[in-house]
Amino acid sequence: MAFMQKKLIGNAAIVILAFIPLALWVTTNPTSHLHEEMNNNLQRVGEYFATTALVLFSCAIVLSTRAPFLEPFFGGLDKMYMTHKRTALTGFTCILLHFAIIPKDDFFTPGSYMGLAAMLGMLVLIVLTLAPRLPIPFLRWPLSLPYHQWKLTHKFVGVFFIMGLLHSFNVEHLTQESAPLDLYTRGMAGVAAVIYVYQAFLSGFVRRKHAYTVEAVNRLNGTVAEVVLKPNAAKLKHHAGQFLFIHFPTEKKLSEPHPFTISSAPKEDTVRLSIKTSGDFTGHLHETLQPGTAARLEGPYGQLNYKHAGRKQIWVAGGIGVTPFLSWARDFESGSRHEIYFYYSVRTKEDALFWEELENAGKRFPFFKPKLFCSNTDGRLTVEKMAAGAGLLADVDVFMCGPLPMTMGLAQQFRAAGVPDSRLHFEEFNFR
Repeated sequence: MAFMQKKLIGNAAIVILAFIPLALWVTTNPTSHLHEEMNNNLQRVGEYFATTALVLFSCAIVLSTRAPFLEPFFGGLDKMYMTHKRTALTGFTCILLHFAIIPKDDFFTPGSYMGLAAMLGMLVLIVLTLAPRLPIPFLRWPLSLPYHQWKLTHKFVGVFFIMGLLHSFNVEHLTQESAPLDLYTRGMAGVAAVIYVYQAFLSGFVRRKHAYTVEAVNRLNGTVAEVVLKPNAAKLKHHAGQFLFIHFPTEKKLSEPHPFTISSAPKEDTVRLSIKTSGDFTGHLHETLQPGTAARLEGPYGQLNYKHAGRKQIWVAGGIGVTPFLSWARDFESGSRHEIYFYYSVRTKEDALFWEELENAGKRFPFFKPKLFCSNTDGRLTVEKMAAGAGLLADVDVFMCGPLPMTMGLAQQFRAAGVPDSRLHFEEFNFR
């Protein structure tokens, strides 16, 4: 329960920070004595949206740092990134409202042009971010950049943010008539600007990365490779089921950090990653990665931990989504208080990687009951089929990892069966 409460703090804090400008506008009622024409409601509302936008983008920039100490307050890095995206989009909406509402009497000035350029730059970046989700194919295809190119363009968020901050210093506005409001908004924006500069130019030299070497590359089939990594010095400390970011600095096409779940147990001397081809990075890794290649690991991240949940649990894996459950199973100890029903959904039995190992874990640990579902013979996995094996779903905690349509569809079925959202646990590897 304490964990559930803690992970709500992050979002609540951002909401409070975003509403402080409104409270300061109401309580201080800034009024200009030099520019009487600015003392109107349109000016006030327009500036209110501008100050709120500065605060929201400041929060979004802080969240983009992947600071480990923030992760527990959002329920995991994936949830933190979702908040980052929602915060940035809400901030941009405030910018559009500011531009639409604010009077344009003194628009043709260098400061105003800077603000307009910042808004248009943000718009381009948001379109590039949302492009892969556009429902119109002829718009989606030309605007969907490869991940490494999109990530490069995304670094300009801070540039446009700083332009927007400089815009506020080069135009006349009511905000400067309220010292608390001015100090709060510009103070937050200034801190965020410093964090952006650090993140963009210095963090690569300061942020701790664990030096590893590829010990083996086991190509399990035509699309999945198990990468075994040995530490060059102190090994990475992690909990079972967490994930990390990895890159290979000597390989040009593999030099951009990507997230993958750790499939090995914490007690192992090596780190194992089971990686499926799903893009340029993973495709090149599957084809070319060789033992002896230098690797850099950053992390660990992730708050998914079955040990914090209730006694009776259902685990659902789809395809390569088996990796966190594999790490958990490799970390089992006798005498567990849990009763775990594990459902592994694949298309054919040949696609069920590590199934023999999971079956053996079920024989060694009676509390773990694995079940394989092959869609070509058993049909689609449903909550009804799981309930037939696991029994009543009251007070059950559900952990899921797999393709997003599968997890979202099953989550809806679990809700319909009476399982509350607080007992549905999954991570979304969508950092775009």
